[in-house]
Amino acid sequence: MIRSIVPALAFIAFVSACTKGPAVLAQVEGLRATAVTIHRIDPASEDSKQGKGLAAWKVLDSKVVDSAKDRQRILDLLLGDKTYGDRGALCFDPRDAITLKNAEGKPIDLVICFECSWVYFYDGEKHLGTLSFSEKGQGDLAALLHEILPRPPAK
Repeated sequence: MIRSIVPALAFIAFVSACTKGPAVLAQVEGLRATAVTIHRIDPASEDSKQGKGLAAWKVLDSKVVDSAKDRQRILDLLLGDKTYGDRGALCFDPRDAITLKNAEGKPIDLVICFECSWVYFYDGEKHLGTLSFSEKGQGDLAALLHEILPRPPAK
């Protein structure tokens, strides 16, 4: 009985998360971000005692995106109609995050797992919604983020 309930609950959570997609993207677009920071986070460091959203993860490295061209490329990808799809898996071990801020400093954080294709959107500790990437959207965004904040060499 429990084995049949778990997949059903996972499907309900997936549908519920994805139905918030248009509203989440409207909030990202409405933010009119003027500052973008890329973070590399430790996927094994989630600590709900530290808070929710990006605050729950240990940030290993960050880079403010100084180039207006690169900021716009990131925003174009995040708001692109072909960036998101229905490919999400169940791991969610995020290694990347993005903080978008408007001129007044209001942030929206995106916590990203490129392994399972999920991106969680937060306004501080408030979870705004979750989307999954399309194959192309995931590849394009991962390549751009890793171009701006390169990965350290494997040990």
